[in-house]
Order: sequence, then structure tokens, then C-alpha cells
Amino acid sequence: MTCCREIISIHLGNAGIKSGSTCWDLITSEHDIQKEGSLLIDESNEALSSKREEENLNSLFFETNNKYTPRCLFIDTDEESINTIRNTNPDFYLNEQFISLNNYNSFKTGREELLDSSLDRIRKLVENCSDFEGFLIYNSISGGTGSVFGSLLLERLSEEFGKKSKVNFTIFPTRNELKVNPLHVFNSIMYSYYHNEHTDASVVFSNDALKDICHSSLKIENPSHSVYNQLIAQAVSSTTIGLRKKSDVLLENLDSFRTSLIPFPTLQYLSYSCSPFISSLQTHQFTLQEMFQSCLNGESCLTTRNLQTGGYLSMVLILRGDSYTPSKFNFNFNRARGIVRPRFVDMPNFASFKCGLDYHSPKVIVGGDLAKVSDSVFAVSNNTSVLELFNNIRLECDKLNNERKEYFRDLIKKQCTIEVDEFNEAKGNLDDLVEDYLEIERNINEDEES
Repeated sequence: MTCCREIISIHLGNAGIKSGSTCWDLITSEHDIQKEGSLLIDESNEALSSKREEENLNSLFFETNNKYTPRCLFIDTDEESINTIRNTNPDFYLNEQFISLNNYNSFKTGREELLDSSLDRIRKLVENCSDFEGFLIYNSISGGTGSVFGSLLLERLSEEFGKKSKVNFTIFPTRNELKVNPLHVFNSIMYSYYHNEHTDASVVFSNDALKDICHSSLKIENPSHSVYNQLIAQAVSSTTIGLRKKSDVLLENLDSFRTSLIPFPTLQYLSYSCSPFISSLQTHQFTLQEMFQSCLNGESCLTTRNLQTGGYLSMVLILRGDSYTPSKFNFNFNRARGIVRPRFVDMPNFASFKCGLDYHSPKVIVGGDLAKVSDSVFAVSNNTSVLELFNNIRLECDKLNNERKEYFRDLIKKQCTIEVDEFNEAKGNLDDLVEDYLEIERNINEDEES
């Protein structure tokens, strides 16, 4: 169990802001924080009093006048997304937690003004911490603010805050979005370039996988981004349990994402699975073995549905809820593992698999699309199948270079201050990342054949 250290969340662009707002809705519900920020207190309720003693509220919130406020910033170039969150819950956030700049459209226009404003607010949040640990960053890899501005901000955060940990919750575009909008390709390549240099770990979500989960598990034919954000909120809730509670749950600090899941700095992109995801209309009760199988085979993965085709470099797997004993955990996991037969990569001097239990049942957004369950299983893993997302970007870039070369070069020059050669360097880094994952998969296949 670790002591409480403060963490600042930064929500960038429309995707980062809206997904982040949903995450705060869920996290505050888990800690019984009311809409205006007050904490539910009932001294006669022993269970609630015991729960308070287990919580590290100070890690993600600061308290003023008996009101809890998230340690966060919402940053966008468009005031519409900012105002949506501000107006939805005006008593919960402070005005200085919102930053917008409407005339910022590219790398060139207004970036210094927005950067300076953002860094000034971040410094003030850090100064309000007694033992600052690092950042959680929410964004889309392909969006204008989340990606383009996010790249610049990551670089400045590294310069100013040195080795403080940075963990990213980032959303990847669909294959079709890459095909119809060359800007998504450019933004994704540039953010990957900066991300590899300035971030410690990234939990990855794919709009394709999110859509598949809505179809197959929630039975929603035309899901909105609101549903996607509820799924992402479950991931953030699960992976931050150890940051918010005084317990021995794995991933108890930001650095543990790196030490538990990332054997090499470049292979820092993590997949997230959780089971069950069910709608309020469904009646099927999932067994513990079914939950384990769904996490291992990719059926409940928010990153890619092809986990079985890849290899696991590492995994942290946790059961949430109090219905099962450790012996039942082990029995059912071993049965599920025997059926799915996940491929684990033998990593010298690196413990690739860790598991644990959290006896707090998961919650859901009240009035949302997900049904509440008493128990769930989630897994954060480093699986080579994530290369599919980067390979989609790479292939679309190659296609643009071959079919619309002059247009794509003009787009690069218009959108940023870098030269085409520098963009090519960023593309080369992406190629190297894909090849690193492919090399591991080739080694797995050779070991299985021998």
C-alpha cells in the first residue's frame, strides 16, 4: 500500500473533454461525491465510515470549503465543447479549469498563447500539491487539439516537469475515418512521434473496438459517443483503483504502469478488456469463467478484438467485487486460460503476469446504457495485436504518398512548422514501432513451430 500522492488530469480536445467528463461522473459516484462537490457523510453508517478510511480522495481531488474539486484542466480550441461541460455542472468545476482559444487552428496559429495559458494553469495546480506524482492525459490521437496541440504540450511538460510520470488515455480513429480524412493520418503520425518520446504509458481505445462492443455486448445498433465514453469511463475507473484507494490493488501508482506492463520504453501501448459489459435489458448472468475468457480472447477488449492473434508481453488482471474467494479466482482463471490458450511472451527479468482482487463492486453511470453488475474482471495488457492500429495509420499514409503525394505534402506544410523530411522521420519511427511488434510476433510463431 502506498501513500497518497497527487495526480493532475489534463483533458485535451473534444474527445478528451467529453470522455473525461464522463469519467469524473463515474469516479465521483464511486466516492459518494455529490454534484456540487460535497461529500456524502453519515456517521451512523459504519460501512460508509469504513469506506472513507480506505479512500485516497486527495490523489485526484482537492478540498476547499468542504467541497471536492477534481485536480484537472479542460483544454480546447473550440469553446463549444468547453461550455457543454461547464454549463452541465456549473457548481462542480471552477472557471479556471477551462481553457479555450478559438483562433488556434494549426501548429502555426496561436499555439504559444494556448501553451502559455495551459502551462500557467498547470503550474498552479502543481503548486497546490504536497507530493505531486504526475499526469493523466485524455485525448484523441487524430484530433486537432488533442493530437496537434497535445504533441506540443507533452514536449513542454517533459521540459518543465522532468521525470514526473505521464499516463495517456488515448482514442484511435476508425479505419474509415483515416480513409476519408487525411488530417487524421497526419495528426496520428505526429502525435505518435511525440508520444513515444514524452509519455510513459498509454491505455489505448479504438473507435472500431468500442463500436463492436456496443453491437455485440450492449446490442446497440447505432451507438453514440456518449456510450463510447461510458465504456472508457469503466476503463479509467478500473485502472485508477489503486491510485484512489488505500489497498494492495495492483497499479497502485503511475510508475507501476511502466514497471508492471512495459518491458521496453517504445512498446508502451496498452490494451484494456473488461467483462461483463451488458445493457439493462439483458438477463444473462455471466459466470466467473466466462468473464475471464472474454477478457483473454478479446471479445470484451476496447482496443482491438484480435488479442488471440497477438502475444502478451504482460498483463495485470483484477477481479472486482466480493462474491468470489481467491481459490475460486484461481480455479476459474486456469480453466479459462486452458480454453483460450493465450500466448505469453517469455520476457527475461520481467514478471509478465500479475493478478489481484478488489473487493469493491464496480459502479456505472446512473441513467446510462450499462447495467450495474456485482462483479467484473478487467485486464490491462501489453499485447502485440495493438500494432493493427498503427499499421492502419501507416498503410493510409503510404496510400496518400502514392496516390496524392503533392496534396499530402502541401497539407503537411500548411498544418505545421516542420519540414517534410521531419514528417518522414516521424513516419519512420511509426514504421519502426510496427516492425518491433511484428518481430515479437514472428518470434512467437517460430517458438510454437519448434
